[in-house]
Amino acid sequence: MNIESFARLWFYIEKFRTLLVIPVYIFPEDPALEATRAIPETTSAKLSKGGSKTETVTMRLSPRLKFALDLMARKQHRNFTSVAEWALSRILDDPESGLIVNQNGFSYNLMDEIWDPFEPDRFINLAFKQQHLLSYEEEVLWKLIRENGALWEGEFNKKGKYVWQCEPDSLRIEALREHWDTFNLVASGAADPGQLPNWKKTEAKGKV
Repeated sequence: MNIESFARLWFYIEKFRTLLVIPVYIFPEDPALEATRAIPETTSAKLSKGGSKTETVTMRLSPRLKFALDLMARKQHRNFTSVAEWALSRILDDPESGLIVNQNGFSYNLMDEIWDPFEPDRFINLAFKQQHLLSYEEEVLWKLIRENGALWEGEFNKKGKYVWQCEPDSLRIEALREHWDTFNLVASGAADPGQLPNWKKTEAKGKV
């Protein structure tokens, strides 16, 4: 596994795993050449629904790749973690294999469009702007969110039924942040759907 493949794989693991600190192992092609190198975590306070400022990732690298990163760290007078982050940044900014998108004559970075320090906000950005990148579990979560009227600004139609449009401006983001953990538990099957927030579904129509 070369450094570019390692960097790309690391990015996708970080993108889809939960905010819990979970050891992640990347196995080289030749198990006999494994060497473990842990990237340390910086202790910091948690942001509300945003996770920690840094996370721990434990990887198994071939001695050749590990030595290459160590060599790069010496050359640039950086530590191992700093060089790994630098390598990832180079991959992410690569116009061919990174997150740079060229559309209708304009270029933009997907990370700039989607990233938010709060996980609920980050998920909503991903769902609205790059829905095809959602995993199956995230698709289930997105369906629960779309179908819950407590999260959307709407109105009662002529039949007295509460209806809404799933658009960014209609989302009650504060309500989603408040109930984010519950939606995730229901989506994973760990909680009953009855625990999701309720809303007034119908409005009695007066007699004409």
